[in-house]
Amino acid sequence: MLVFAAVAAVAEAQNALLAADLVKIFDAHNAAIKAKDADKALTMRSSAFRKSRHFEKKPSALEVQMYLAYVADITPVSYQVEYAAFDRDSKTKASLGIVAKLTDDGVEKSRIVSFAFEKEGVAWKMGQHEFWMVDVDGMKRPKSLAFEQKTAFTESWETSGRIVKVDAQGEYTLVIVRDNDSELAVFLPNKAGLAELQLKPEDLDVGNTIQFSGLVQKQDTLRMWATKATRL
Repeated sequence: MLVFAAVAAVAEAQNALLAADLVKIFDAHNAAIKAKDADKALTMRSSAFRKSRHFEKKPSALEVQMYLAYVADITPVSYQVEYAAFDRDSKTKASLGIVAKLTDDGVEKSRIVSFAFEKEGVAWKMGQHEFWMVDVDGMKRPKSLAFEQKTAFTESWETSGRIVKVDAQGEYTLVIVRDNDSELAVFLPNKAGLAELQLKPEDLDVGNTIQFSGLVQKQDTLRMWATKATRL
């Protein structure tokens, strides 16, 4: 138990430092976009991203306009960081997840956006992004987060997604996993019992992607008791 808590505390501190590094680049990129300085903004994108968009060389005036239009939809009015996480077995690739206030047809909506980052030398660079068309308030969520014993879960199920919240209680561990336009409440054993699922404490860091197999409730398939877990 103490080892789990210590590892979790270290991971949380590391992810806070990672978040600060990624946010610094993200904010600088957005500031350049708002100033319509595409040249400066592109210096903060990864070489793989620039190659995929044919921006290896100085962009033409038309390409500048195309890039500014491309990023306009995902440059937030404001945002809140949900997570920062390294990719599995990597210290040079990471993701930054945010809830962004974005303007859609003149209406401000809260959208979930995830940005890939890659470290080139000593500097982090922004890669590709993905965002969900569904508004945050439109996400499908479980009817309840209240704990129930395993016997209350009867239907076989499998799901995968990104961890957005972890709540470790004395009797159980609750993990909220986002899968497309849904958030699932996944119940696992308590900290002491996680080894039964062959999970390491850091596997449950917020921002990690994970796959769960187990049982869901017939009346609410967004509530799951996991019997197997695999970090992706």
